[in-house]
Amino acid sequence: MVDIINAHDNLLSRKILMTGSLVNKNGKQGKFLVKQIKKYNRSSTLKRLYSWVLAFVQILWQVKLHHRRSYLFIVSNPPFAPLLSLFCSNNFSLLIYDIYPDVLVEYGIFGKKSLVIKIWEKLNTRLYKKADKVYTISEGMKRRIGKYIPDGKIDVVPLWANEGQLKPILKENNKFIKANGLEDKFIVLYSGNLGRTHDLETLIYAAEKIKRDDILFLIIGGGDKKSKLQEMIRDNEISNVIMKPWQPIEMLPYTLNSADLGVVTLGSGASGLSLPSKTFNYISVGVPLLCIAEKTSELAKLVQNYEVGGTFRPDEIDEIIEFILAYADNKEQYNTVRDNVYKASRDFSKENAKKFVHYL
Repeated sequence: MVDIINAHDNLLSRKILMTGSLVNKNGKQGKFLVKQIKKYNRSSTLKRLYSWVLAFVQILWQVKLHHRRSYLFIVSNPPFAPLLSLFCSNNFSLLIYDIYPDVLVEYGIFGKKSLVIKIWEKLNTRLYKKADKVYTISEGMKRRIGKYIPDGKIDVVPLWANEGQLKPILKENNKFIKANGLEDKFIVLYSGNLGRTHDLETLIYAAEKIKRDDILFLIIGGGDKKSKLQEMIRDNEISNVIMKPWQPIEMLPYTLNSADLGVVTLGSGASGLSLPSKTFNYISVGVPLLCIAEKTSELAKLVQNYEVGGTFRPDEIDEIIEFILAYADNKEQYNTVRDNVYKASRDFSKENAKKFVHYL
C-alpha cells in the first residue's frame, strides 16, 4: 500500500493511508498521513470477525467525518471494506485480494443458499458496478469476480513484497539463525497464521517420517491450530519441529531468510479465490516454495509457470518428503530452483504499483 500511494506522488497533493499497522514504522514511507485503525487479530475466528467489524466502523466514521470528497482506493482487507461504497457517495476503485463472500462459502462457514451469502452477493453486484475500476491479483480471481461484473472492468496486477525491507540475507549474517542456534540446518519454514483452514498437520506428518537432525521444520505464528500442532509434536515425540510465537516485525527479513524452503498453504476451497501474500515475501528473499494446495489453484499455476518449487495436495505426504529430501541433498538442483526464484522476483516488484495510477 505504501508503494501504491508513493506511485501517485506527482498526481495527488494529499494522501491518507488507513491501516491496522505499518510494517516499516521507522523507514521513509513517503509524503502521506497514516491513520491507524483496529489492528488485525488473527488469533481466533471470533477475534478475526471482531477485527473486521470494528475496522469497518472506524473507516466509515473517518470517511463520513473527514473525507466525504476524497477519492477512495478500497482494499478487500478487512473483507467488509468494499461495503463502504454503499454508505458513502465518494468515487472509488477496488483492489480484491480475497473474494468475499465466496471464501466463506468454500470453507463451509456459511451455506451457499444462506441469507447472509445471498444478501452479500447482491451487494457485491451493486458495489462492483459502482466502482470506477476493479483490480485483482490473478487471472483465476478475475474470472471468479466476473460473475459480479464484466471482465472488461477488471485489471490483473500481480502482488509484490516490501523490497526495501525484504531482501536476501546470507545465512552467516542472519541474526535470527545465530540467536537460535540454527546453523547447518536445512530449514523448512512456515511463518504466519496457524488458522483452521491452513493444512499444517501435513508438515508434522512429514517431519515425523523424515527424522533427520539436519532437516528442521520451523513454524512461526499463532492461531486456532497452535495447540493442536503442539499436541501432535509432543505426543509423537517429534524432535525436528520447532514452534515459535509471532516474532517482532523487524525480525521478518531474518526469519524469512532463515528458510531453505518456504511453506505456503491454501485450502482447497480457496483455490481460485485467494493467493497468499507470503508467496511474494518468500520470492523477494529468494526462497523456493513448498506449497500445500490443489494442483489447479492459482498458487500452483504460479509455482509451475516460474518453476520456483513444488505444489502438493495435503494427502501427498510421501511426495512432499521426497521433494524436501531432494532439495536438501541435491545442491545443484536446489540452486537451479533458487535462481528461478530470483528471476521471478523481477515480475513481482514495486514497479507494479504504477499500474494503479491511471484509475483516477
